[in-house]
Amino acid sequence: MSDEPIKQKTVKRRGISSPEARGPILVGVTILVIVAVGIFLTYGYLKPNTEVKISTGVVDASSVQVETDAKTSEVYKAAKRSENKQRYDQAQSKDGGVAIPFTFDEEPKAGEAGKDIENCGCTIDEKQLEDAIRRIGLVSGDKSARDLLRVEKSDIYISTSGQLMGENGKPLVFRSSPIHMDTTGALLDEKGIAFLTKDKEPLYLSSAGEMIDRKTQKIPLLGDLTMSSGELYMSDGRLAIRPGNMQRVARSDIYITSEGQLVTMDGKPIRHSGAYVYQNDERKLLNRNAMDVAWEQQTVYQNTNGHLVNVSGQQFKQPGVLFSYEGIMIDNEGKLTRPLVNIEKIGNSDIFRTKSNYLVDGHGLPITHYGSEVRVGPGQKLLTKSGQPVFNRSRAEVYLTEKGALRVDVGKGGIQSGVLKTSEGVALDRHAQMITRRGRLERRGMSDIYLTSDGLLSDKDGKPIMFNKKDTFLDFGSVQNNGSQGLETYDRIKVTDQYGNRIFLTLEGRLVDSQGNAVKDVGILSSSDGVLLTSSGKKIVEEQDMERVVTKDGQPVTFNGKDVFKGKDGRLYDADGNPILAPDGRAVFMDDNGNIVDETGRAIDNVDLMAGERVVKNGELATRKKLTTNNGERIHS
Repeated sequence: MSDEPIKQKTVKRRGISSPEARGPILVGVTILVIVAVGIFLTYGYLKPNTEVKISTGVVDASSVQVETDAKTSEVYKAAKRSENKQRYDQAQSKDGGVAIPFTFDEEPKAGEAGKDIENCGCTIDEKQLEDAIRRIGLVSGDKSARDLLRVEKSDIYISTSGQLMGENGKPLVFRSSPIHMDTTGALLDEKGIAFLTKDKEPLYLSSAGEMIDRKTQKIPLLGDLTMSSGELYMSDGRLAIRPGNMQRVARSDIYITSEGQLVTMDGKPIRHSGAYVYQNDERKLLNRNAMDVAWEQQTVYQNTNGHLVNVSGQQFKQPGVLFSYEGIMIDNEGKLTRPLVNIEKIGNSDIFRTKSNYLVDGHGLPITHYGSEVRVGPGQKLLTKSGQPVFNRSRAEVYLTEKGALRVDVGKGGIQSGVLKTSEGVALDRHAQMITRRGRLERRGMSDIYLTSDGLLSDKDGKPIMFNKKDTFLDFGSVQNNGSQGLETYDRIKVTDQYGNRIFLTLEGRLVDSQGNAVKDVGILSSSDGVLLTSSGKKIVEEQDMERVVTKDGQPVTFNGKDVFKGKDGRLYDADGNPILAPDGRAVFMDDNGNIVDETGRAIDNVDLMAGERVVKNGELATRKKLTTNNGERIHS
């Protein structure tokens, strides 16, 4: 028998474990291992260092028990996809600058809130930025792109190349150097060197536009970050001129920022011997190195009147202690010796005029006439931005005198309070002065309604009380025997209830009908901020009939990060007293079964009431009593 058939049969019987096959198998396995390791390393390199989870509100999640592999509902996912699409569509339709529409991830991550920059979920990473750029139709890295991405509600914008910019489209500067953001949110100079805090730690930009450190704490900037023209930024990412960030010192031209830095009304730093100036709790003036500002061989203080004095309270004789950013000397009474380059105070009023003749308030922000910006036209006539005259209640044109007072032609009526308002909504009177000046407001009884001498209704902060979003006045021609007076808007529309019955204000500040009965409708009048007033003339959040809304297992319910309350009528309000509305404008109520419904009892399923990080379902709402003190201070349970 030939050996050939035997050899062929033997070859056919060889298997994977045969000695001849082991060499090729070993080589193949080695190649597979190398490929697998390469894929793992590549993934680890490309994976973002920071997990991003952007929160749109402050929520206390300490009591939430999160289970492993917990999933959010399809309703929540669909709602968030819809919200994301709406915000990106809105951003894409804007010209000359859009806001980054950060939203929740579809799958909220489980775990505790982060305590440092690596796991806080509070920074902007490269993927998130590029995704926002892509969705609004821009090209990442295009340094010629004119469009800027605004970081939430801050005054900081990011170019498509990652450079931080101001609202004027010019680069921001940090300690005189342009500033960029890397993929972790860390801030760098043009050479890629990190900007450091005083503790030598990297500085980061949060997703809300705040300047934070590695421990996610806000860092005072103390003049480090400015616009190219010198305007200061605060640690919250907003300019110093924004309301709440700086306060005027008496009637001087000096303002103090929330970080204790001295600035002029345009938000630019004040200097002494070229260095920025700060004020401590003792009102002593210091430089950045905490060294005393000295003049005439004595330490300089600023008293409550804004004057520059020594430790004994005596005003210095020789001027020259302080200078504005542009080099204008500030005298020892705290007054500029000449107007700022772009802004000039008008007489004894509370308004200022810019170089382009627009009127601004003490924050450098626009003065408005019922929502429209105002400028000074020919012959001192006041005009809106669109060129229409500013009118009084008698439709007479309003003028501004050189002394800062408002006037109309003889015989054409007076100037009503509120014809002009500050950026914060505070009404100005005929002297162009804020009605919050001492002696300008008189309270009606124990209500939250205050009156000017010409009958404007306002709150204690000088912001007008509204009827159908219009300033409300006393109707001096409509007085009841008991002293109650009718109400009307600035354009003479009578204030009525839903049935057309006139509403009167009593001497005690109550809202009544013509028979003296308390009105039944809540919210006929509201504050400028939208807080409803009850028949007692009190803001609804200060009434003692509010119940805290919780889930049936006791978890607090929030709306846009604010606690939710239920009124006696079942209507839902946020912690500021603002009524909660559905996207289509319907008022939101809670029925006896814990359902979210409209006024007719129809279910509403598109209002994002939240319990922790999940959307509350219909039928799981409950309440617990939330009382207030007689002073309107809420007692937290």
